Amino acid sequence: MWQERLSQLFKRRPDLRERVGSLILVDTPRLGVSGANVVFLTDRETKRFYAFKWVPSGQSNHSIAVQTRQRKFLAGLYGEHHLPEVLASTSDAMLMEYAGENLRSLIAAGRIPLDALERRVDRIYGKFADVWLERRLPYTSGSLKHHRLARDPQRRLKRIEQALRGITLHGLPLSAYWQSPLCINDGATCPSLAQVFKALRKGYVPPHFMVPCHGDPTGDNLLVDPAKEGPWQLIDWEWAGWHDWRVVVSFMGEWWWSNSTTVAQATIEIKKGQAVINYHLEAPPATRVITECAEALAGRIGKQFGEAEWRRQLALQRGLLLLGDLRFVEPRRLPVDHAVALLGRGIEILGSSLQ
Repeated sequence: MWQERLSQLFKRRPDLRERVGSLILVDTPRLGVSGANVVFLTDRETKRFYAFKWVPSGQSNHSIAVQTRQRKFLAGLYGEHHLPEVLASTSDAMLMEYAGENLRSLIAAGRIPLDALERRVDRIYGKFADVWLERRLPYTSGSLKHHRLARDPQRRLKRIEQALRGITLHGLPLSAYWQSPLCINDGATCPSLAQVFKALRKGYVPPHFMVPCHGDPTGDNLLVDPAKEGPWQLIDWEWAGWHDWRVVVSFMGEWWWSNSTTVAQATIEIKKGQAVINYHLEAPPATRVITECAEALAGRIGKQFGEAEWRRQLALQRGLLLLGDLRFVEPRRLPVDHAVALLGRGIEILGSSLQ
């Protein structure tokens, strides 16, 4: 599919052939959350790296044209050197040249030592913090009127709740035990999914400030040079805009537990009116290092913004991220056990934070 769509782009822009040579795949194509697809390529001769993104008809909420405009917004925040160059774009496809490689892939291949990883991530997250502290706006109705949130927390919560009601794990629809108490890893009883989402709706406390941001700074969207500690770039700009900073930090830390851990055990069954989940996630050292970097960032921003409840509010967003990622287990062809583990960890985090 990507070869066909890229060929169509080259037909529209034959001049690109003078700059881009014979391309080979360096990473498997992946489906984005919005429905867009992205594939990473390299030139056989020059060894330069390219990312090609295309949108299947009717599957994305964010057109490529919108994303190119959002790139300008991000360039004003981080600088042009932290964004790939767009070589060509249409309403449904875009070819970019970028420097570096996907951070998650580099970590999985063991190509970044832990000490170097910590320095790199601290530097990147530090840039986010500097931008937030410099460009923040009060989280008021006036600000929201002129700067709509790219990811509205309450709307996101509603979307996740609706999606989970339609998910089935190991033959058990979540809707079948929506009202049932949950027991995680043979421990204390946790609230039911119905109680969790009710508490989330009531328990959300807006931050003091809204911040301009990339909005989705995950390991798939961070590109770094494995040979140099300084350079880094951001791809996938569809969520660029103004955000609740706690939501963004949950992507900086908890995303790695959702996407870069191994499920050693995961079962779910109904016993005596309870949904009993037993799971064990094995997190590599890199995941723990990055999580600690995200926690340090949250501590800095929470203190600077003077938010007394930031720890609890961040925990709610972390748990919600894990539940939300159940939506993508099937499209990304992940094992069902992975979804069970995400459900278990998410409920554990939320259960303790909502008490």
